[in-house]
Amino acid sequence: MPKPSHRACASGWVDGGRWRKRIADHKRLQGAATNVVLEEALADLLTQGNYETHLRRLTSQMALRRNDARHLIAHHFPPGTRVSNPPASDTLWLELAPEMDTMALFKRCAAEGITFGPGQLFTATDRYRNCMRLSLSGPWNNQAQEALLRIGEIACAMLKRGPSGSDPGASAGTAPDPAPGPFRPATTRLEALAHKRPIVLQVPATMREPCQTTPSPP
Repeated sequence: MPKPSHRACASGWVDGGRWRKRIADHKRLQGAATNVVLEEALADLLTQGNYETHLRRLTSQMALRRNDARHLIAHHFPPGTRVSNPPASDTLWLELAPEMDTMALFKRCAAEGITFGPGQLFTATDRYRNCMRLSLSGPWNNQAQEALLRIGEIACAMLKRGPSGSDPGASAGTAPDPAPGPFRPATTRLEALAHKRPIVLQVPATMREPCQTTPSPP
């Protein structure tokens, strides 16, 4: 059982058949000890009749959360940004312009206390250097939504300055921008967004490929 019960619960199982003892030996030698209390609690949860109700409620909540996040990305990330639209998940994948380095973007955001998964963490090549993974499993409040807007703002600023996000004037002796301070959410923009009519994002029928949510410049 992965995280449908709770984002802090990550447990799995295997039907080893005749290899059961060998698998158990490898588990004891190579892995951490199994949390028996967690196993018992999850087993008790599965035998209760309200687990399916919990899953249906969670699926509905996550669908609304993904739609909110895609709406914010469509309006506040660089033009041409592509975002996945999974049928069920707490994660979104984004593909930014080819010249964007999401590791550099991550470092800029981390300086303000905002984190995400740069694409380079998920490959041994440079293939996904302009991609990023967003987790929506935490609290979806004003601070989280403002942090998402801030990622988009920093990405836009980096693309204006160059692929690495460096200031072109710095090499000419211009003083660099001051180091950013801790991220502070400002709810005024979210309150303004609440009065805007929500948009419906068009996605491919397969819902496997990322879809373009912001128009590319002519």
